[in-house]
Amino acid sequence: MWGSSAEAPLSAAEQNLPIDIHANKLLDFLVDRRKVPSTWRKSVVPIRNMIEAAIQDLPETQGIKSLMNTFSSAVPGQQHPPTFNYFHALRMVDLLKQSGEPETKTLFGSFTSKRMQAWADILKAYEKDDVYLGEASNEFVNMIQYDIPALRKAIDRHAKAATDLDRRAEEHRNSADSHRKRYTQETKSMGVHGGDARAQILSLTTSLPQYFEQVTHMIKSPSFKMGVDYYASFTRFIFSASGASPPSEPDTILQCIHQIINEDATPLVEMPEQSVSALVISSPAPLEIDWSIVDGPEGATGGLDPTDEAPSQVIPLEISWEDEGNGEIDWGAIEVADAGAIEIVASDEQADSKRDTKEDGDNSPNSIFETSETRTRVMNELYLLKAFLLQRMGEMESGGESLGLALDPTQTHSAPEIVQAQTASSIRAMLELVDGALGILGGKKVKSLLEIKSSSAYVDRLVSGLQQHLDQAARQDVLAHDAEIKRDQERAWNAATYPTLEAMTARAKAMATDLEGAVSRLYRNRPTNIMLGNL
Repeated sequence: MWGSSAEAPLSAAEQNLPIDIHANKLLDFLVDRRKVPSTWRKSVVPIRNMIEAAIQDLPETQGIKSLMNTFSSAVPGQQHPPTFNYFHALRMVDLLKQSGEPETKTLFGSFTSKRMQAWADILKAYEKDDVYLGEASNEFVNMIQYDIPALRKAIDRHAKAATDLDRRAEEHRNSADSHRKRYTQETKSMGVHGGDARAQILSLTTSLPQYFEQVTHMIKSPSFKMGVDYYASFTRFIFSASGASPPSEPDTILQCIHQIINEDATPLVEMPEQSVSALVISSPAPLEIDWSIVDGPEGATGGLDPTDEAPSQVIPLEISWEDEGNGEIDWGAIEVADAGAIEIVASDEQADSKRDTKEDGDNSPNSIFETSETRTRVMNELYLLKAFLLQRMGEMESGGESLGLALDPTQTHSAPEIVQAQTASSIRAMLELVDGALGILGGKKVKSLLEIKSSSAYVDRLVSGLQQHLDQAARQDVLAHDAEIKRDQERAWNAATYPTLEAMTARAKAMATDLEGAVSRLYRNRPTNIMLGNL
């Protein structure tokens, strides 16, 4: 064999000394020690051609099929697919013998069987200069250094992807459940129970009178009435004690509350405002001018002395608006009077409509609450009454002067009986009713119901918000399903690839055993160990 020059005999101790070779350094070890020629790759090319021709004529046996599958099947992620090497050729010769292929030889030592002779020639070419060691070592090192680690990394990567997809699917499921839970909570808080959400939301406004009746019942309660009378009496007394007149009567300030208490059906007194028709610009009325003040005997000043005082009356002026026909402007093209008439008619209709609404409309407590303007006035009056009661209660609890004001004792004793009779506890009871009424009118539920009743856009937003939760839940379910499918695909890939990794690892170990024997024969059967590391 190539490089097998005469070597000095080894002692018994040296003969038993093992040779340890790192797996990834095996080929370099053989080439550096001239056990394998550095040009072994050129010698392998014709041998590969001989193998390609020999495998075309093989008997159909199970052993041969199994052998061919060990190197012909491609492994996913393997950078260097296995090739038919010297050790496969040895196995092929054994299988041919087992299949009944004749082993007889001719006078010149060749096999009479064409198949046996072809594989015998392949083995002989491999053994020349130990070329088979270079090819087998190269395949073994590639498998140890690249193929097996790459396949392990691919399996780990797919396993990690499966774990991430499993977590992502769980997150999507939780998100879908969260949207459904929020949908259930919102529909429960709204009072909607499946079916046509819009119709059910619109039907919720039928509960508004119940809330308004609660507020009306609070306002009509004796304690609340006492609070209103207390405010009115206190205000009158304070202004009378200071010698001033109140800016407005307390009954007028708390007009809406008084109307609810008295169930007055008369329209509410409104703030002074100009008539709608009075705001419309009408056509100018004809002016009359007396030109005698200019042409009179008093001169150009019309009998007026600049030092005189201004006249107490406006001097009427008369102007002739008749068209003499010598102007270039056609005033008929501008119909000012008609435009003004149109404005006046429209404004009168609005004013009449407003008067009809006030005269014929429902002025019950519920109608007061349903109208935005009057409801706001009621709440303002409630806040005013609350501020008054809080101030009085604070002054009484702090132990201040009687009535909470620094008045003369004689003036204090002259206060109305209802003012003197109040205590901090009685005022606190009044405050509870005022806060209750404000809590209902200003509460989220009543505001939402009023918005539903007055705004179709608000109803659209509510329905859209509910539907959005369902749409998001459905979308999250789809994403979770897709993630689960991809997760199953990753797991299926690993399940199909892991046996390949095990087979490749077993093949590498078998090749290591064959190579250890071949190297041992090169060194007079010294023990040889190929260190595979964590393989």
